[in-house]
Amino acid sequence: MCCKEIKKKNNEVKIVIKNNRLLLSNISYLGVFQILLALVPLLTYPYLIRVVGEYNYGLVAYAQAISAILVIIVNFGINIYATKDVAENRDTPEKLNKIISTVYLLKGTIFFIVGFFYLSTIFIFDFFSENKFLFALVYGYCLSEWLLPVWYFQGIEKMRYMVVIDSVSKIFFTFLIFILITSETDFIRIPILQILGNLVGALIAFYLLFYKEKRTVIRVNYRDLIKYLKTSFPFFLSRLSVVGIAQLTTIFIGRTLGYIEVSWYDLAKKIWGVFMLPANVINTAIYPRIAYTKSVKMVHLAFNFLFIGSIVLYIVLLLFTPFVVKILGGEQMLLAVPSVRFYGIMIILCYLTYFLGSCVMIPFGFQKQFNLSVIYSFFLFSILILILYLLSIKNLYGFISVILFSELAILLYRLKYSYQYIKR
Repeated sequence: MCCKEIKKKNNEVKIVIKNNRLLLSNISYLGVFQILLALVPLLTYPYLIRVVGEYNYGLVAYAQAISAILVIIVNFGINIYATKDVAENRDTPEKLNKIISTVYLLKGTIFFIVGFFYLSTIFIFDFFSENKFLFALVYGYCLSEWLLPVWYFQGIEKMRYMVVIDSVSKIFFTFLIFILITSETDFIRIPILQILGNLVGALIAFYLLFYKEKRTVIRVNYRDLIKYLKTSFPFFLSRLSVVGIAQLTTIFIGRTLGYIEVSWYDLAKKIWGVFMLPANVINTAIYPRIAYTKSVKMVHLAFNFLFIGSIVLYIVLLLFTPFVVKILGGEQMLLAVPSVRFYGIMIILCYLTYFLGSCVMIPFGFQKQFNLSVIYSFFLFSILILILYLLSIKNLYGFISVILFSELAILLYRLKYSYQYIKR
């Protein structure tokens, strides 16, 4: 009897593996993808912070914060909806061609409109007078946002393509950094090399999309474009709120404290990004599967795993923060240790909020509540920032506290609507 049960269990395990082979494969590829995404900046960070200095590095991070907001505007929430649309129509080539054509046309139009107004602003107002070229240059990040079809490969669950694309662009960027950036004045080359790396990746993506996947661009009617814009708009608002909190904080720190403090905050975010790797891999891999199967069991297991894992990882961060900061930034960056530890609370909060948002609320029809959670959080963020200003609180801990409270608000709101799925 015992042997029969063992044999039965083995067969069940084999069936589970067979049925989820694509999912497991995507988790593996996404693991590589997310590791490259988070670790390459950390590999170059120690070199850059020592060569260009804290101030210049902070200046670049400040400009990149502005570009990150512009990227969200160009994206307009289209990536989130397009991933779901592709996942639901993966077996219908005609619909996939229509989705691709719609996405590229919409994002391209937004890219040129936003670019016109942004670049005009740079050369008209004195706010950008000292570093006009740098602030104009970072708009190049929006170009890769337009061209890279991450949403397509995620939707069809072929993330191995994105691993190839990202690997080539990241290796290209990393290799050139150590050759072309050798002094403080070379800081302007940081965004140049990153953008070039992204464009190389975009060329590879085009080859895979149109030749390997045999997708084609077709004509789309006006009604379909308007429908896509309307459907994507709530995702845009929520994404703008999320990114706005992180990037506006960088901008506020740069304007009120200085670019050195920006470099500290940027280091905290980079370290946080590494600890977010497991969550990003799991969420990105299982989102299309949950959207397709509506598996409550998978939701329950993943939530518990992520919750326990986030606590363990935060404890690890607390223990090894001084060592990690010293390795990455040297003795000069040890002043950032308390800020890194404090910001690390975001690991626990974001593990849960990201999962509840992308893998529970969207697949189970709570898109409106998903968007409202971050919009309300952004309003709270704005109020708290105003309070800091009125009370003349000008320190890094104050800004980080605002971020933590804003993220906590998102978590509590999403738990209200997701609890029925995670409790089972």
